[in-house]
Amino acid sequence: SGAGKSTLTLRLMQLGYNLVCDDIAAIDQKTMPVVEEGAPYTKVFDDSLARLDITAASLPYLTERGLKRVLGFDPASTRKPLRRLYILDCADTVTFSMLSHAEAFANVIRHSLLPRSIDLMGRQHAHFLKVRALLRHVPVYSLTRTQNYDSLDACVDWVTSPPVQ
Repeated sequence: SGAGKSTLTLRLMQLGYNLVCDDIAAIDQKTMPVVEEGAPYTKVFDDSLARLDITAASLPYLTERGLKRVLGFDPASTRKPLRRLYILDCADTVTFSMLSHAEAFANVIRHSLLPRSIDLMGRQHAHFLKVRALLRHVPVYSLTRTQNYDSLDACVDWVTSPPVQ
């Protein structure tokens, strides 16, 4: 939370990239990993909207507390191939690196939907096997950004043209 996922997503959309889903992604692994279409909206703070020259006043708040607004979009399609995963975080500088298999595995498990629920349902082993299978096909990158918006364009550059590693 607060790492800039939705802000980065909106910036990519402004540049012509399509969004399939935001926050939660269902991944079909029957053949090659494919991201299924998610909810057709993203949630974003007012300051992010202002930074991206999007008028916030016309957008509804997600909840009564009024912390984030909802911005709808037309999903790119019902399914898109999953080519890379990014673990986004905040730091003092912008960094980008491909994670080792062990780091990727730990991060994907940590960022999975409700890992504790998976434990409670007795599905931990099956989930581990699915993550392991996913990582055979999809590289995982760590992308850190600064808390301010100065690093947004650098992050866009890394995501749209990752260096060969």
